[in-house]
Amino acid sequence: MIRLKEVDCSDWYACIKLEVTEEQNGISPAPVVYWLEEARLDRRLVPMAIYSDTSLVGFAAYAGEADEQGRHWIMALMIGRGYQRQGYGKAALAELVRLLVTKHGARTIAVGHRTDDTGAGTLFESSGFQEAGGSGDGEIVRSCEAPVTTVGIVRSCEAPVTTVGSHA
Repeated sequence: MIRLKEVDCSDWYACIKLEVTEEQNGISPAPVVYWLEEARLDRRLVPMAIYSDTSLVGFAAYAGEADEQGRHWIMALMIGRGYQRQGYGKAALAELVRLLVTKHGARTIAVGHRTDDTGAGTLFESSGFQEAGGSGDGEIVRSCEAPVTTVGIVRSCEAPVTTVGSHA
């Protein structure tokens, strides 16, 4: 089971030690330490550690406030190299969407990824994020509408999550 936890003094160092694969080094736009520093300077950015039980498997950061177009942004999502291709990315994305909707009232959620990051593109598209343009600097912007039922379950931004830890 995936659990999101706001990064604090107990896990910030472990977060900055997370690494992606060699192939991803050139397409990951910023290391975790960058996001932690940005969050220190801009309190609207919320850094999250991604845990599977007690193991730190990844890192994410999101904007707690909507932008001028009403979108809540997932600014960063990375899964450590030893945990990739096991369903953690999809499960973490679903939890981030749930968090943005339930805690921040998000209706539109946006993500951006580099055009050459096909793994991120596949993950976001399979989770209901549709291409919404580009930023002009080699980034694809995707978004999804997140209507919520009366019991708080997000319907349109998430595809069914495969079992975490499987090689689906």
